Amino acid sequence: MKRDVSDMLRTLIREQEAKDIKETPAGEAPGELTALGVPLVRKNEKHYIIDLTTVRIFRNLHTFVQLLVDEVIEQCGFGIADIMVRRRVDPSLTPELAQTGLDWIMLYVRLDAADHLPFDYRNFGNRMQVIFRALQTEKWGGILFPEFYGIDPENAGGAAPALLFPFHLHDRGEKNGSYYLVEHSRAGRFLRITIEDAAGSRLQLKHIPHRVVDQTVRGSYLADIYPTAEKIHQGMLRETMNSRSEYSESPLRLPDFFTHLHEGGLPYLQTVHFTWPTDDRQVLFLESTADDLTKSLHLLVKEIQLLEDPRILQHLARGNILEMISGPFHVYFDVSRYGVCLNVSFDDFRTVLTLDDYLAQMPALSRRAKQHKDALSKVRLFLIHHNTAEVIGLLRAFAEAGCGALTTFFVKYSGIVPEAYLETLMSLPPDNFRFYSLQKIESRQKLAGLYHFSRQFTPLAGLEEINDIVLRSELDFLGSMRLASGHIFLTEMMLARRKGEELLLVEDGGYLAPLINRFCLENKTVGEVFDYFHAARPAGDEKRSIASWLSGTFLGSVEHTKNGYDYNAEVMAEFGKLQFPAATIAVSGLKRGPEARECAMSILSAAESILNRLGKLFSRRKIVILGSAGAIGGFLKKELSRRVENGTLFGVDIAARENSPGDVTEVKTIDALGSDIILDCDMFIGVIGASILKQKHIEDIILSGRVPAIFFISGSTKTVEFSDVQNYLQSLRDVTDPQIDGKTVRVDFNALRDLQTGILQGSQVSIAFPDDPTRNKIFYLLGDLMPINFLYYGIPCEIVDEVMAQLFTLSCGVVRRERSGDKLRPALLAVDHEIDANADPLPPGGKP
Repeated sequence: MKRDVSDMLRTLIREQEAKDIKETPAGEAPGELTALGVPLVRKNEKHYIIDLTTVRIFRNLHTFVQLLVDEVIEQCGFGIADIMVRRRVDPSLTPELAQTGLDWIMLYVRLDAADHLPFDYRNFGNRMQVIFRALQTEKWGGILFPEFYGIDPENAGGAAPALLFPFHLHDRGEKNGSYYLVEHSRAGRFLRITIEDAAGSRLQLKHIPHRVVDQTVRGSYLADIYPTAEKIHQGMLRETMNSRSEYSESPLRLPDFFTHLHEGGLPYLQTVHFTWPTDDRQVLFLESTADDLTKSLHLLVKEIQLLEDPRILQHLARGNILEMISGPFHVYFDVSRYGVCLNVSFDDFRTVLTLDDYLAQMPALSRRAKQHKDALSKVRLFLIHHNTAEVIGLLRAFAEAGCGALTTFFVKYSGIVPEAYLETLMSLPPDNFRFYSLQKIESRQKLAGLYHFSRQFTPLAGLEEINDIVLRSELDFLGSMRLASGHIFLTEMMLARRKGEELLLVEDGGYLAPLINRFCLENKTVGEVFDYFHAARPAGDEKRSIASWLSGTFLGSVEHTKNGYDYNAEVMAEFGKLQFPAATIAVSGLKRGPEARECAMSILSAAESILNRLGKLFSRRKIVILGSAGAIGGFLKKELSRRVENGTLFGVDIAARENSPGDVTEVKTIDALGSDIILDCDMFIGVIGASILKQKHIEDIILSGRVPAIFFISGSTKTVEFSDVQNYLQSLRDVTDPQIDGKTVRVDFNALRDLQTGILQGSQVSIAFPDDPTRNKIFYLLGDLMPINFLYYGIPCEIVDEVMAQLFTLSCGVVRRERSGDKLRPALLAVDHEIDANADPLPPGGKP
């Protein structure tokens, strides 16, 4: 009997499929049927379309079905008998289900089909979810409730046929498979669901008009589709009211939703990014009418219900684009960044900028790139630099020069990485481009924070151990960067040696070149250096000197900044030489002149934005510039002298002139300023590359300072400018009973954020004296004491373009020289001093 029923049902299914194909409009191919009962149609190789216009949304459907299922299972516990459950359709819980004309849901299960339900509770619940979700589609729901779907009952073919769900055909492991028959009694205003054992069925299906619904049962269903949509909808409305056109969701806010996406086929997903680029969509989200609100919310519900289907998620995981249509709306789905980001774009598919787009904005670098075709062929390049639009353009220039493998370790200070940058970088082929960075973990206990590898870039497979080590080490930013980037550098060296390539290091900040040269000159072994960076030792080379192991593969380094120049100069001074050439643009005329001026302007612009957020002005500050005679400091001094009152600007620099200008007091040491000036000043700007404001100065400011709030701004070197300030404040926070000069204090760390954007702008350290509140101080550590100009956009492209062109040209020149018979000296070689921008030697005395 069971085989007869199964054969008959399979025949019915084949007949139904043939009918569906026959009814498909000419020119359209039938598509893959989704869980919503709507086909997914292939438009081209990577683009699929699904039209959900006729799908209706039943609010709180999952909850209603679960209540029905629980009642059936409860009835099973009352004894050995048939089961009959009747549940009222509550318009306040499921208004759309009530609008179909239903007052009741009746469920009847004969004993032979009911006896195993308590042992198959989850599968039973999932089957019931399939049935009621099918009723949301015009294809199946329109059969039972034609008026609800705008279908004339007379044109629907008279009395509505039943819907047959042959679930037992898919349950091969079940001894007693069951099928479900769903009938609508229009006169009784109820829906009858009959569950029959396939082997012992008493229903004469041939005499009951019905349609076969062959839907597969999934392992799980989202329980809170509507609440999830409401949360996302509120977030999008908030962003639209703030004149933004994008919004992101994370696992933190929607854990169940992301768990479903992870288990359904997107295991690495970290964010769902919504964009709505057109004006009419913004009007819709702004709730201009109640109807608009309903439309936009229901559209989101459809999107989420579509993502409930694992087959849809698998298409996205394979890199396909999915276009969802719902009436006049078109929504595009795709996954990017190695499966980390699900993009949902309204009206238009999202635009992803290419490397060429970034390079096109840099005419100087573009010209140099065209002049150096194939200059970097067979070179692996390891770049350590900031994540800016100009650096992305630089990547393209290196690629045009023939560089086949480019690994970048981004220097990430405060601020955010724009979504557009991430989309460009993560769309590049991973065999040629890899990207890494550190992520700071903010802490109210540790002012400097903690660092680990960022998950925004290349997947960290194989780096789990070094990631844990970086985090546990609790190093400062410089130490964490050196450890993490050094580990990646050794990996790149191994690849270069294995493939017979050469490796060039280009960096902004002296992270690795000084260490590499020092280790070589100290005769460190390969094993010692690999252990230092927690990398797996290369077998057989452990006792070999690191200098000989690098020789022939490592070409040397190219440095961008004065900080890196100074670190290399320290090694040079100590050993009288370097192991490998370290070419640098740090002290070139371009860097010390035009770029230094624009850097100073950028520092002031970023600082002023934060001051304005706090209601403060530059013009009313008493300012000390640490490093006032340097390239950047000189321009800061010149600009600020115009913006502050006479006698309120001071400079400290070992190179300070004996007789400073009348409007700026400039001395060689911080102590030479005198305590009266220090205690009156409320802003310290560091561009000196060293920490000269010591603990004794901070204690004096806290105890005797005459201003309640003091600002600290770094425009130069990581957190080095105020490392003593940071360490002292941390030491006060770490002890159980903090005291200053015997006086008890309370120290609190709090984040300082921009009120409009939410961007972290630094830290606010409050120092309170319970016994003498008049001494209370607030220290504002802008940008968390990292170079503040990178909090926003750094230095404008018009000048950075020229700097990047010089850096690129020098990199190509170093490779050319190292491949020639006239190699560069193993020394610190500065453009406009020892060499020109092409790495060719200059006459003694530098540039003529």
